[in-house]
Amino acid sequence: MAANASVCLSFDFDAISVWLGSLNATSPSAISRGEFGAVATERLLEMLARWEIKSTWFIPGHTIDTYPDLVRRVADAGHEIGHHNYCHENPISLSLDDEKRVLDRGTGTQRPKPHRMKSAMKFRRRAFPEVCQRQAQDRS
Repeated sequence: MAANASVCLSFDFDAISVWLGSLNATSPSAISRGEFGAVATERLLEMLARWEIKSTWFIPGHTIDTYPDLVRRVADAGHEIGHHNYCHENPISLSLDDEKRVLDRGTGTQRPKPHRMKSAMKFRRRAFPEVCQRQAQDRS
């Protein structure tokens, strides 16, 4: 008898943003490591298509701006895209106003506008519920 299993696959396509944002890297060598994210994303999309698997991708706005065609391929393949700030900023280190600004900037890069926002760290974000509610009202 075959066993059924459910699995949730999610990917962080941070690319260069994690080196610029969270890690505050200034070395071209360190920052260039993030460029492999685009290579890995190509490979993951091919594998997921081969196995007909849908997944969730958390992608910072900076990555969306830097690799728009690749991010469009993620969306066109039917994968869900979740909010991941603009440049992988750490919400704990931000004031409430800065956190709102980062959430708005990150969402502003998502095209088309998401019907709902997901957050990889929403339990740590104070501004997340307020920003989601305001953006939902703006869409109606």
